Amino acid sequence: SFQVDLSETRPRFTLNFSRGFDDFYVLKADPELSSLSLQESEVKQVKWASKKEILEMIRSNIFIPYHRSVIEMIFEMKDRGGAIGR
Repeated sequence: SFQVDLSETRPRFTLNFSRGFDDFYVLKADPELSSLSLQESEVKQVKWASKKEILEMIRSNIFIPYHRSVIEMIFEMKDRGGAIGR
């Protein structure tokens, strides 16, 4: 199974909202989805998606309604050295 230890790694950024927060880690890796161990209480579903697909899922109300700028920033971090390397 695919394993990453982030216990000593700070999130790249955190979004706070009225009922909690989301920590973001940007990891550059390409694991098989079947090799991931997901926390059922925190993850409903997982799939690979392009920036365009994610923005469309947000528009269709099937993804967390993040602002477009957040998604743009994540992809910029991934492509320009802001990702945790593997």
